[in-house]
Amino acid sequence: MDRLFLTSLLRLLIICFTTGIGRAEVYYVSPSGQDTNAGTSPAAAWQTISRANNQSFNAGDQLLFQGGVTFTGTIYFGPFAGGFAGNPVQVSSYGTGRATINGGTTNGFYAHNCAGLIVSNLNFVGSGRTSNQNSGIEFYNDGGGAARLLKFIRISQVDVGGFGYLGVVIGGWNGTNAYSDVRLTDVDAHDNGSAGIQTYAQYSRLNTNLYAGHCRAWNNPGSTLQPGGGIVFGQVNNALIERCVAWTNGWLGNTDIGIWTYDSTRVTI
Repeated sequence: MDRLFLTSLLRLLIICFTTGIGRAEVYYVSPSGQDTNAGTSPAAAWQTISRANNQSFNAGDQLLFQGGVTFTGTIYFGPFAGGFAGNPVQVSSYGTGRATINGGTTNGFYAHNCAGLIVSNLNFVGSGRTSNQNSGIEFYNDGGGAARLLKFIRISQVDVGGFGYLGVVIGGWNGTNAYSDVRLTDVDAHDNGSAGIQTYAQYSRLNTNLYAGHCRAWNNPGSTLQPGGGIVFGQVNNALIERCVAWTNGWLGNTDIGIWTYDSTRVTI
């Protein structure tokens, strides 16, 4: 029985190796590409965000947009997509400069019930805080009715502006759904309708092990319905905000605090 098991396992490994199953891929998106291409090289790039959204990404895969140009649409990762801490899925730019993702009146990046993602070296723009009704980069965990703690999010070297709600938001709802192991570095969040950067959950202290460093939040005015603020860590346990700055936030809302936390414990600013 053991010999049969080992033989079957060996055959499976050979099949995986020869067919490429489990091998991380790098996918490219360029205005000069075609959505009928394989997407696995700059010369065979896809053309649109829509095509990228139809791809099933495996742990370790990369999705790269050509730097210096603008793409229209929302980058979307659905439930159980993404990777994990040791082998995340990465979304970034390639070539010279950053790519710009124009979300129009909706999100620039939206991840629903998934983590194990790195978002870096990209610009996200909305149609403007008075016309857009969503957030720039949004991670949302509603768990499908069951308690889930999604782990590993990295957001770095991004500029997010012109969205009607929040610049960057990471939050859980529908019970004790939340996030853990979240790091935000070199994030610029400005000219959004509510706060620049925010986390939340349905109950206190659910989001754990959060970090924000070298981030800047400005010109996020808030509204009569939504408080304004620069960086807002809500419902967190064990967090650090360091070397961040916030200015000119909240002048239209009921809160004009630059950097703050609530319903939380063990937070250092």
